[in-house]
Amino acid sequence: MTIERLRYWTREGLLDTAGDQNPGTGRRRLYDDAVIYDAAVLNALARQGFQVGRESFLIIAMRLISMAKEEWRKKADKTLFLEVADFTDPNPQGGTRAVFLHKGRADLIHPRSDASIVLNLSRIFRRVERK
Repeated sequence: MTIERLRYWTREGLLDTAGDQNPGTGRRRLYDDAVIYDAAVLNALARQGFQVGRESFLIIAMRLISMAKEEWRKKADKTLFLEVADFTDPNPQGGTRAVFLHKGRADLIHPRSDASIVLNLSRIFRRVERK
């Protein structure tokens, strides 16, 4: 199941390969070591019930996760959180979801959000480093 998810997320453009995305029959795709952080966060979103595919909020989330990885590498004392907010009223582009990166505080839930899922990125990143 994990391999199928990785393949799907790669096809959807959420994960980048280090080499050729389609290396051919019997050859494995190669990924940069940093992709494991992205995959761990995508997996956490999938466990929360999100259909992890090529949705605009996920493309933005991947950029925020990249920023969070940079902050994490600095080993700042801040805890990093990713908020996926759900809005009943669509934004001007028609979207009903938005993503935010919070540094240091988990209580910064978007005030217009009807519901939010907050992932503790620092905890997810620590778990990745332990493995």
